[in-house]
Amino acid sequence: MNIYEAKSIFFMLEKAGKGGCGLIPLAKETKIKPSRLRRYLSHYSEFFTRAENDVKYRLNTSNHYHGSTGDMLKALKKESDANHVNLPFDLYNLFPILTLAIILLAVLDIYR
Repeated sequence: MNIYEAKSIFFMLEKAGKGGCGLIPLAKETKIKPSRLRRYLSHYSEFFTRAENDVKYRLNTSNHYHGSTGDMLKALKKESDANHVNLPFDLYNLFPILTLAIILLAVLDIYR
């Protein structure tokens, strides 16, 4: 989920207030598939919670963000930035291992 999709989710849930918003109307407004939306909302339980007998979703106001969409979006952005920084570093560390494995396979194939 990119930050623009997250903003649209936060906007819709903020607009819905304490009553919350159902998954289908939320999916129609944000143009995000309901299955993807459900996984996202469940994954970030510190930002979202269920309302009205678990039928609707709303912003979680009982966390340390106190329902502040700005603070929640900043936290998401920070997490997203951290993930983007770590990805190239992880791939960089994996490259020498893969190179060594390919060379080893080539050498073993020569001695058959």
